[in-house]
Amino acid sequence: MLNLPSKDPRSHLGRFGVGGAMVVLIAVVLLLNSVFVVSPSEEAGTRWMGGTPMTSAPLTTGVHFKVPFFETVDRLQTSRSIYTLNGLDVYTNDNQKVTIDVSLIYQIPNSAVMNLLYHVGRAGAVDIEATILPVVRDRALAAFAQYNTLTISDQRAQITCTWLLPHPSNH
Repeated sequence: MLNLPSKDPRSHLGRFGVGGAMVVLIAVVLLLNSVFVVSPSEEAGTRWMGGTPMTSAPLTTGVHFKVPFFETVDRLQTSRSIYTLNGLDVYTNDNQKVTIDVSLIYQIPNSAVMNLLYHVGRAGAVDIEATILPVVRDRALAAFAQYNTLTISDQRAQITCTWLLPHPSNH
């Protein structure tokens, strides 16, 4: 009669046993937590233990490495984004309330990524829209305050151009 190996599942662990399986599992977890990919539509930075930024320039598209569990990756979308603000109340120069909807198409330049990730608002890309909101409100209030309620429809193109110019408070 032919002697076949045992079909007992514990026999596959062989000489390494449960300890060897745990070592392999830990190695796989460490490897998976040390590699990250930055997509073409974003840039990233890393922080040490959630605090100190570890990168001085944004990380661009590709595969990058980090220290598992100690470094945090913060990503920021740098491709064109749309921000929509519905129901914003603004006032004209004749003190009439006008409710507008604003859609803003924006793109974050490479030179602003690190500043937005670590110096504006909370660390990371968690409150970019909250940073944009006051600027959009300010520009809308300033733009509509220059016009009379009766002429807003006729001067729509001029109002749009007002938004594109640098605001006097930014100088």
